[in-house]
Amino acid sequence: MFDLRQQAVLNFCRGGIALGLLLSAGCGDGVTQNPDPVEFSVKVTSGGKPVSGINLGLAPTGTGLPAGVALKDGAGQGRAIPGKYMYFAAVGDAKGAEQVKNAEAVLATIPEKYLAPDPERQISISSGATVEVKLD
Repeated sequence: MFDLRQQAVLNFCRGGIALGLLLSAGCGDGVTQNPDPVEFSVKVTSGGKPVSGINLGLAPTGTGLPAGVALKDGAGQGRAIPGKYMYFAAVGDAKGAEQVKNAEAVLATIPEKYLAPDPERQISISSGATVEVKLD
């Protein structure tokens, strides 16, 4: 019979072998990498006027990573993994109390439904695309 120390070593080895078998079997085709991010542009208006001083936030609906685009004079450029994204208005990159206050003032003029991602509102990001968004 094994003593407790030998039993512990044996259990550890069994667990390691089982873990190794599970990892080598994997699930499906394994981990897939996202494609490289691409550059794109956005034009954003609210009430027919260009939006400035906030970010257009992007939340992926499939693969991809969240992204944001700083807006100045209704336009901005960003990088994101190609795909479909829900969009929303956000404070974004505001630094300091004055910039945050200004961003919050801009957000107060935008309809509330655009302050959070919504699966009913999506845009497609592709290389070199210019996406127009109306926050009306």
